[in-house]
Amino acid sequence: MLIDLLVEGFRASWLPSSLLLIIPGVAALLAAQERFSNTWLGYALAAGVVSWLRFTGIVGSWPLLGVALALAAAGVVLMAARVDTGRVVGSIGGTLAGAAGALLWQPLVGRHLGLLLVDLKGRGFPGAFNLAAYLLGVLWWLIALAVVLGAQAWVGRKAPGPLSGVVGRIKLAQSWTGGTVLAVLALIAALGANDDVASRLIEWSL
Repeated sequence: MLIDLLVEGFRASWLPSSLLLIIPGVAALLAAQERFSNTWLGYALAAGVVSWLRFTGIVGSWPLLGVALALAAAGVVLMAARVDTGRVVGSIGGTLAGAAGALLWQPLVGRHLGLLLVDLKGRGFPGAFNLAAYLLGVLWWLIALAVVLGAQAWVGRKAPGPLSGVVGRIKLAQSWTGGTVLAVLALIAALGANDDVASRLIEWSL
């Protein structure tokens, strides 16, 4: 079951409907610069917990203004952090973005995910590991990005002065790009347009 869900999540990650979960994570990792590992862990954990709470029925719909504020706060926190607070802030920013992404996400239900959702409503916690396997498949894009960012950070530390400066400028541009994307997602949620966006992405996925 775990392998089936992992594979189904991987397949789902290529569908436009998964973008509302993947894009906030990508944006958070870019905004975090060298705090990407803590940001990734915070994002994945929050996405898993909030998705489990949603699909078990423990938590219903969440006010869109709260989602928007979480996305905006994630961008501000990740971009404004000092180096000495990077790990803590990366975790906080990733957690905020992951919770918001899970609330915005409207997954298409495949055979194994459909069975899992029925199981979650009936038994709750025992299905959490199965849901984690599915989410790991969906979020493989973030793992790949974290590897790329790790290689980039290594080059920035080891490269001679001029090349190191180029890498630094690239990271700065990435940070601003990530923060901007989080701000745009926050605006979409604040305006209540996320349902329309999600519906369009699901249509494109069918």
